[in-house]
Amino acid sequence: MAVAARTQGDGLLVLCRLATGGPLEPEILRIALGEPALYASPRRYTRQVYSEHQPGVLREVSVRSLGIEPAWISPNGVWPDIEPGAVAIGNDPTLRAVLVLRKRGTKLVRLTDSDDRSVTFVIDASTPAELDELERRVHAAISTEAE
Repeated sequence: MAVAARTQGDGLLVLCRLATGGPLEPEILRIALGEPALYASPRRYTRQVYSEHQPGVLREVSVRSLGIEPAWISPNGVWPDIEPGAVAIGNDPTLRAVLVLRKRGTKLVRLTDSDDRSVTFVIDASTPAELDELERRVHAAISTEAE
């Protein structure tokens, strides 16, 4: 018999950590071991957003005027560690990461499913309205260059 425990996909573990200030993985292990799990209460709103792109060969991704450089994800798919900041109510909305999911030279196709995605970003804020406004600003700041 085979038994497998699988964590949530995409950036859900990162989003939980940003929302609560702590990791979800220990609780997932407790569940797998049949032990009681304790979940931290969310203190921030979080979101992972995928950017649109034009079809073509991926050359560059840049982020204008937000003080962050895109992180190009390695072929093994490992993301950089995305740390939560202070989680006190009233923190400024924060762009935590811009991740490029494809390597330079990859042919980008029209977005039809999740496998076609090329760039994503992770944000958090104290309120949903702040999160919405930050998402608009980040979308405007990201540029994906494809030939």
